[in-house]
Amino acid sequence: MRHAGHKPGDVPCSVPVRLAGFLCSMNYSALISAIMAVESGGRDQAIGDGGRALGPLQIHRAVVQDVNRFAGTSYRWEGMTNRADARKVCELYLTRYAKGRSMQDAARIWNGGPTGHTKSATKSYWTKVNRHLSPELAKN
Repeated sequence: MRHAGHKPGDVPCSVPVRLAGFLCSMNYSALISAIMAVESGGRDQAIGDGGRALGPLQIHRAVVQDVNRFAGTSYRWEGMTNRADARKVCELYLTRYAKGRSMQDAARIWNGGPTGHTKSATKSYWTKVNRHLSPELAKN
């Protein structure tokens, strides 16, 4: 599978790299790990935002409901302390709202919602996430 706009011979999207400044679809593993480090320090049982965010990715109920709606899944918000389920919900969310966007945009969308990449309030979040990415992935 190739990312739209790439030519034959480009690195396939199944390889965990950024191509031309964009994330390949279905390839959010490194970014999600960096987000997890920022959100919870990797703690699966983390509870934040006054009890409104759960798990290693600090997922809010509305995110789970949104993912279930557009992806036809049946995740439960209470289950977001399960690392595998939380990663999958995050991946589905980013695939929906950040497809074809840069790592920076994807992180900012996770932090600020579908239009998070346009909000100045999410810039500092990207700085934190970027510190946890390997240098070859962190380039803007």
